Amino acid sequence: NSKYWQVLKQGDIIDIVFPASKASDLYIKNANETVKNYGFIPRVIGNGSGYDPFSSDSDENRFNALWEALSNNNSKAVYCKGGYGTSRIIQMLDKKREPKLVKPVIGFSDTTVLHCFLHKKWNWSSIHGKISGEENYPEQDKNVKELFEVLQGNVTSLKYYDLVALNKYAQENIVI
Repeated sequence: NSKYWQVLKQGDIIDIVFPASKASDLYIKNANETVKNYGFIPRVIGNGSGYDPFSSDSDENRFNALWEALSNNNSKAVYCKGGYGTSRIIQMLDKKREPKLVKPVIGFSDTTVLHCFLHKKWNWSSIHGKISGEENYPEQDKNVKELFEVLQGNVTSLKYYDLVALNKYAQENIVI
């Protein structure tokens, strides 16, 4: 019963938000460049004051930035930087109505709690991955390329070899 997002097209806006930790200027520069290099328009929402060493801003401000990214109809995808603090704002998201436009939400680390919420409450599919970091390296470039191929609908499944199936469903299925 998962709700799937529409594939992205060149020129679509990808929101970059910080529901957890603050990003460095270099991180934001790299994320913007990566999004642009794949033909999309980055839009940074928030990044806060860094009022404490763990979160990018107050819970309310981080939630407002995340909600803006999830609920506006101008952007077609949301990239969330991880870190610490997303779990503190999920209860605020739980009080909101599901947006009409289903978007791919991309992130890892602390964003995992948001992935779980989106799947459980709204039945959205999301992507556990990252677009950028403070340093770029060859393996990351390969992963980012695959991510954008998925977002654009050029790749509909990924296969990973040499994995060990840990449950019955995985043991019985070649593609999950």
